[in-house]
Amino acid sequence: MPRTLALLLTTAAAVTVAVTPAFAQVKASEAASVTQTVDGTTLRIEYSRPSLRGRSGVFGSQVAYDTLWTPGANNATTLTVNRDILLLGRVVPAGTWSLWMAVRDGDWDLVLDPRDRMFHTDHPARSDSQLVFTVRPDTTAALRETLLWSFETVRRTGTDLRFHWDRTVVDLPIEVQPSRVLTMTAEQAGPYVGVWRAEGTLPDSSATAWGFDLELTHENGFLGGMMSFGPGMPSELMILAPKADQVFTPVYTVNGTVGEPIDDAYFEFTFGSDGRAETLEVRFGPEDTLWMSARRVRDP
Repeated sequence: MPRTLALLLTTAAAVTVAVTPAFAQVKASEAASVTQTVDGTTLRIEYSRPSLRGRSGVFGSQVAYDTLWTPGANNATTLTVNRDILLLGRVVPAGTWSLWMAVRDGDWDLVLDPRDRMFHTDHPARSDSQLVFTVRPDTTAALRETLLWSFETVRRTGTDLRFHWDRTVVDLPIEVQPSRVLTMTAEQAGPYVGVWRAEGTLPDSSATAWGFDLELTHENGFLGGMMSFGPGMPSELMILAPKADQVFTPVYTVNGTVGEPIDDAYFEFTFGSDGRAETLEVRFGPEDTLWMSARRVRDP
């Protein structure tokens, strides 16, 4: 064989060996994951993403009715949570669960199985160790070519997990364990309820102290009232979140949505002999700078 031809054949063979593994890595359903943290609770979905590839109406045809199907491909789709959560109002213990769906022409079953290392063809038999939920799919959604799991909205107390493929969407509301309890019973809030005469100055200002009446009420489980940030500034609805005995942190609301506790500020009450709060100091910052003081002037 001529030397030049032998060299060309050897080179071609080397190139073929080099590129073949790269092409072999391309999958019909690539792996994906999505993670969301809500108030210290971390939720993670791991799955593979099949595409329609010209198909339509996959549910009831390619995905058969009344057969457990993992909403993904390859290895079973999994949900991992580091703390207990509420899914559709029911407790899901911390850990990793494989996800399965039984699709129908109507409501579907969502099945969480504690066996998390399963292949999509395993189709687990129903068992008492599984958690089964009834879900109602929306079959009028916009067409989605490639299957998608996402966390559509995030709230202070939870999130909404969404499955979307073809023209079908399934929304799964999730609530998490709060790291801070913001509510109080009427009995707990009673000693603080009333009208308080508040006076204060801005710490970085020589302005004359301003004063206003702060009415603390207990409504919908929250102790709070309308609070002003300073002279000439509008009042905002403020919630007092319990932090320690007779100590609270403020939580402001925006357009009716409860925000996060402001942990560098605190309201500290002192009690009288009658078991009710009599005076109040509001301090903030690492140096506990006094911003406002108040005294009870009227009962509710």
